[in-house]
Amino acid sequence: MQEIANGSKEVRLSDRTGKNTLGKELTPQFDLSTLRNVNTATRGLQGKEGFDRNIPFLRETLQEVAKGLVEHGLPPAPAIVRPVTVGPSKERGAPK
Repeated sequence: MQEIANGSKEVRLSDRTGKNTLGKELTPQFDLSTLRNVNTATRGLQGKEGFDRNIPFLRETLQEVAKGLVEHGLPPAPAIVRPVTVGPSKERGAPK
């Protein structure tokens, strides 16, 4: 993004419409003129350089989670319970 802020036309931001397909160019929609003033926070494994905070998990825990996701995929999504909408009813004391 710094290259875009510096005026490079070689780097652009685009919408991703598919796994290997780019869509509409989005570069003009972003104001990167103050990119250097943005505060950033990075988290990483304890003892690894380049991060300003540690993540609260051990490397082994993250490796097991990743292994489980690769082997079994994401858990099924919870069932969606749609709200029930009911019109005016005599039984509920609605106006007549």
